[in-house]
Amino acid sequence: MEKEIIIVNDGSDDGTKEVLDSIKEQRKNMGKGQAIKKGFSLSKGDHVIIQDADLEYDPDQYPKLLEPLL
Repeated sequence: MEKEIIIVNDGSDDGTKEVLDSIKEQRKNMGKGQAIKKGFSLSKGDHVIIQDADLEYDPDQYPKLLEPLL
């Protein structure tokens, strides 16, 4: 399965900002909704999974989640 990863930092304090700062300059915190919209606008895939940095959802469950869609 081809995968695309889009990371949108929205001011989390888990170290994401520092990692992304080393890649590209960050913008002002606009809220999670705006972060999701930005990610959707950059996505090229048919299906999108939103994953917060705190791993609220288990990435090991993604295949099961996507199975009915594929």
